[in-house]
Amino acid sequence: ETIQVCSGIVGKTFDHDGSVDDLLSDAEKQVLEIRQKRETGRGETDISSIINQMADNFERAAAGEKPHGFSTGFDDFDRIMGTMKPQEMIVIAGTPSAGKTTLLYNIFYKLAMEKVMTGLINLDTSAYSAIFRYSSLAGQVDGWKCEAGIANDFEKQKMVTGAMKINEFRRYLKIRDDVGTESRLVAACRRSEEH
Repeated sequence: ETIQVCSGIVGKTFDHDGSVDDLLSDAEKQVLEIRQKRETGRGETDISSIINQMADNFERAAAGEKPHGFSTGFDDFDRIMGTMKPQEMIVIAGTPSAGKTTLLYNIFYKLAMEKVMTGLINLDTSAYSAIFRYSSLAGQVDGWKCEAGIANDFEKQKMVTGAMKINEFRRYLKIRDDVGTESRLVAACRRSEEH
């Protein structure tokens, strides 16, 4: 249902003639309806138990323990949004080329390296592109140079190392295994050297 609603929201953005505020209001309403459906039948939330849980979290944090939830790796983001909690859905919206996808790939990569399961719904990025971006992040290299055939040997090796690291953590990134392995990437880099 979440995927259907999000797909519908994305579809509406392309042919919406009304105001942006109306579009955002409708999207927010649809997403909140999903949450309400999940909470139906659970009974009322016991506010006092949540407050007690918050107090416990504050005490643990004051004692130097890791905060409840997962850090994004971006201190300002964490300070404003708080840590990411299990079962939360965070929607990041913005104008094209604002950096939404890059931000998410960086957050998910960091979480995967900490062995936290992640899932990304992105309707305009292929599995190949996702693995390519993660491999570039893991190798700390401009992967575009490898694809364009202008990378030096050191950059190619960093891309291969990044791909190997991603392959190692693929279960946390929810990346499909049939896209390829690091050995195929090595072979592709070698073929590009020959041409």
